[in-house]
This record gives sequence, structure tokens and C-alpha cells, in this order.
Amino acid sequence: MAMTKYLPKSVTLQEFSGSLGDLGTFLPLVVALSATIQLDLGTTLFFTGVYNVISGLIFKIPMCVQPMHAIAAVALAAPGLTLPEVMSAGFFVSGTMMLLGVTGAMTLFNAIIPGSIVRGIQLAVGLLLAKKGACQALMLTHSTWRPWLGVEGLLLGLFGIIFLVATTTPSASADKQQQQNVQQQQQQQQVVDSRSPLQQQ
Repeated sequence: MAMTKYLPKSVTLQEFSGSLGDLGTFLPLVVALSATIQLDLGTTLFFTGVYNVISGLIFKIPMCVQPMHAIAAVALAAPGLTLPEVMSAGFFVSGTMMLLGVTGAMTLFNAIIPGSIVRGIQLAVGLLLAKKGACQALMLTHSTWRPWLGVEGLLLGLFGIIFLVATTTPSASADKQQQQNVQQQQQQQQVVDSRSPLQQQ
């Protein structure tokens, strides 16, 4: 209770869980990079946590720090890319983004660059990651398939996928109940807003 009184009332458990939503893409990329190009996992996780805390204190919300998915995808898909090259790309992109943000040129670039180009880059990055992930999941080497049985076997992985889909896919009744709850909250808020200041007291 002593800590929660310093937090804004708008910060809920859902927002806290949402701030961790990016871990679903961040952790696999970082682990894959550490295995592929010998990225220091401890240093990366430590400074990522520091950036999360700093951004939360600055923006007053539990926001997540987005990793550079495009750089990670190219580093994983492109053969022979070294760690210094990945670091140089990260410094260049982060410096460019900071320059665009400070000068206000980001709005100009958003107006000039068509959305189709952005979607195309996102599609290409997604396909690269999907291809790399499928290769790492199904094959031990370029010419050796994973065995069906064992701790790292295909059968256990297939069971994990089925279990994940079965436990995370919302049912129609759950969606309907959630919509009803949202409507009730909106109606209650409208009633509170319509009251006069004397009635609220």
C-alpha cells in the first residue's frame, strides 16, 4: 500500500502486464542473438531493465522499450554478420531516431514516406524471423532434422504449440462477457459524470 499511493490511479494490473508484453518478442531475439553472434546476455538484460525504469519514470506509465526488430532479424538471417556490425547498426539507428525526434523531423518523414513502404519492411522482417525460427525449431543443422522424441524433440514442441493455442485462445462467451463489462463500466462512468457536484459530495 505504501508504494501504490505514489502511483497514478490510472495504472492498473492490466497496464503492468501490458508493459511486459514485449518480452514475447524481446527474449527470443536476445537469446537467439546471444547464441548466434555471442551477444552478452547479462549486459543486455541489465541495461534493458534500466531503460524500462527510466522510461517509466519519465513518461509516468509502465511502457516497454521496443527492441530494434529489423536489426535483430537481419543479424539472425544474414550469415556472417558480426557483433561489432550489429552494435554499429544499433548506434546509427538510435542516433538517427533521436535526431529526428529532437528536431521534430519525424512528422515530416511520416508525411513523406508512404505507409506501404513501412508495411513492406514489416512484412519482410516478419518473414525473415519466421524463416529463421522455423529453421532453428525444425533442424539441428542445415542438413540434420531434429528427432521426434527427447527434450528438444519435435513431438514435445508440437504439444507445446497445441497447449499454447488451446489455453490462450479466448472463447466467444469470454469475449461477450468482456464487452458487457466494458459497457457497464462506461454506463456507470456516464452516470457519475452526469451528477452535479453537490450530488457527488
